[in-house]
Order: sequence, then structure tokens, then C-alpha cells
Amino acid sequence: MMIKKKVIIAAGGTGGHLLPAQEIAKKLQEKEIEVLFVGSGLKENLYFDRKSFKFHEILAKTPFQKGLTRCLGALYALLKAVAQSYFFLKGFKPDLIIGFGSFHAFPILCAAKLQKRPFMLFESNTVAGKVTRFFSSFATHTAIHLPLAKKIKGNLIEVAWPLRVKESTLSQVKAREQLQLAPHRFTLLIFGGSQGASAINHSVLSICKHLLAKEIPFQIIHLAGRSISVEVEQFCKRHNIPASIKTFEKNMSQVFYAADLALCRSGAATIAEIIHYQVPAILVPYPYATEQHQRENALFLERLSAAYVVKEGIDMQRVILEFLDTFYKNPELGEQMRVSLQNLKSEKREMSDLIIETLHV
Repeated sequence: MMIKKKVIIAAGGTGGHLLPAQEIAKKLQEKEIEVLFVGSGLKENLYFDRKSFKFHEILAKTPFQKGLTRCLGALYALLKAVAQSYFFLKGFKPDLIIGFGSFHAFPILCAAKLQKRPFMLFESNTVAGKVTRFFSSFATHTAIHLPLAKKIKGNLIEVAWPLRVKESTLSQVKAREQLQLAPHRFTLLIFGGSQGASAINHSVLSICKHLLAKEIPFQIIHLAGRSISVEVEQFCKRHNIPASIKTFEKNMSQVFYAADLALCRSGAATIAEIIHYQVPAILVPYPYATEQHQRENALFLERLSAAYVVKEGIDMQRVILEFLDTFYKNPELGEQMRVSLQNLKSEKREMSDLIIETLHV
């Protein structure tokens, strides 16, 4: 009887960490590899599929808190989580651990280092996070999706982003039909990542009014995150503007295939989707992202003429509207951006294949 290989995936927090982790987990399970997720808050996390994956909660907090009392409390919780992870690893005995960054992965990776157990890291941004930088020199591999702005230690290898691709040959017209949109209107996709973005959401009504005033035949796909603007819905209905407005979309391939242009944040998952679907984008980096990694992600695409970056702030709406006018009037601009994105979409090895190779399955 063959003994199953066991893998721990240390991940939690936003969809940017959990969604790719789960795509990798699916492929490992197809190879009869036992997968266990370990992290904080998995019981309540909206982006974690508890029906499909086994998980174990080890509570931890980031030590980078405001105020000495909160900082010390978080540090104590983190040290307690490391101790819990140490004893958990002794019992579970994984063959490999995969860390997806952030404080969610720190306790289990720290315990793995103490026990000299093999682990691998996945870094999704152009700026490597603190946990990745700390553990990279001890990892068997650090898998990266985008070129790093600053090099880190260890064995780096480029891998493809594990996308949730549900439709591989969907035409633009068919995608719009499925979303109950018009087949040939200029289609703007607006979203803020897995958690939404209030600054972008607050611009939607102004964008709709501007495009209507310019007599541009347009329609919108708006993934609003936590809350949908009633004003936007009413405006679109009043002026017979086709619109698909919802809080969240699981089938991102459908909305990307339908879009001519995207207005969005620049988290790692979003950048990967823009490259994969070759959709020109206006990127508004989240200004409070750790170490400005969203800004660096966005600038990476802008330097290659594959996206247009707008700084969040007072002039944001004006700059967005000016670019929308330029983009609509100059179809060659969109084509140039798509060509640049096509050049970025190179064939890379799958993260799951790298894990399977490391496990000698």
C-alpha cells in the first residue's frame, strides 16, 4: 500500500493569498496528495472553501500594531502560535510545507525551520513581503510570478499564477450575452479586488455621467465588493445603460472576456488576470498596501506600456476621465496595450508541478 504524501499550505487573509493557494491545492489533490490548510481565521474567511479542503486553525496576529500594548499582545499571540505549530507539525509530519506569505504563514514556517522540515514559498508581488524575505534563504524554492523589484536570497524560480480559469475559449460577444449586456458596446469593467475599493466605487457614478455626456455608447460591469451603490443602479436604469452590478464574481474569466478596459486595484491576483486575459487597464494602487507593493506592481505594467497608473487622491477622477476619453478615441492605444500584455504572457511552469517534483510523486 502506497503511503500518501502530505502537504501543509500556510495561508490566510485576503483572496490574493487564499484563491491561488486553493487552485494549487486542487491540483495536488488530483495527484492523491493529502492537503491541509493551516492559518488564522479560516473558519469565517469568505475566500476559503471549507467544503473542499481540510484545515486547522492556528491563531496569530501581525506584530506590526499601533501602540505598545497592542504590539506586545500580538507578539505574544505570534509566539504562542509558533509553539502550537511546533507541536502540530510533530504530530502531522508533513512531507512539505508551502508558505503564501503574511503573518498567517509565519508560525508554521518558523516551526518548520526549527524542526528542519522542507518548505517552499510563493511570492505573488513585485515587492517580496517580510515573511518571504525572512525565510527565503531557508526554503527549497521561492516561487515568484512577477520579476522582483529587489532581489532576495535563496533559490528563485518563476511560475505561472494559478488562475481560476473557468472559460478558456469564450468570445467577447458570448461573455457579454451571458452577463445580459449588449454585444457591441464599449464595456468597462470596474472592481477593487477581493475586498472591494471605496475610492474606485465612489468614482463609478461620475464615470457613467461623463461617458453619457460624451455620447459614448457604453456599458459597465461593476463588482462593488461589500456594498452596491443604489445611485449607480438607478442611473443606469434611468438612462437605459446595460449594466452587470454585483458585490462579487466567482467567474472572473467571464467578466474579463467581456471587457474592453478595466479600472481596478493592482494586487497580484488582479495583475495576473490582466496579463492572462490581455485586458488594458487603469490601475489605482491601494495607497496603504504594505511597502507600497501595489504601486510597484502597477508601475511594472506601466513601464511596459501595458497599463495606465492613476494615484488615488483629489485628482483621481479627473485623470481617469481624461484617460477614458483618450482610450475611446484612439483604438490603437488599446491594441498597443494588448500587444504588450501578450508579450508578458509567456509559458511558465505550474507551481503545482514544482511541488509534485519536489515531493518525488
